[in-house]
Amino acid sequence: MSGPLTKLVKPTGVLALGNTDAILRSNLLAAIGSVEDAALAMPPLFAGFCDAEHRTAVEQFFTPRLATLPGTPRNLRSALEAITLCSSRVAAQRASAVSFLDGHPARAARAAH
Repeated sequence: MSGPLTKLVKPTGVLALGNTDAILRSNLLAAIGSVEDAALAMPPLFAGFCDAEHRTAVEQFFTPRLATLPGTPRNLRSALEAITLCSSRVAAQRASAVSFLDGHPARAARAAH
């Protein structure tokens, strides 16, 4: 499968699901088309992403497929908001976290070796 969904699960990316990613990609459209409850549950599965690239991929993949199913647009918006908030927290805290970790004794000891 190509397109936005291939960006969701990268072999070396944020989410490593082993064989689950291939199963998800091959069966996702069938699940969305046949079981509304499964479609309702799909967007929250991707709410753990934490960057703009994955947010865009999730939005582009799910928006046209879930638009007509009751409740799914709301779940998609909620998942997209979670991704946006996480990404914003990372951007806001990155510099202070790096600064803190650079000064940590374990880091200094490792650098000395």
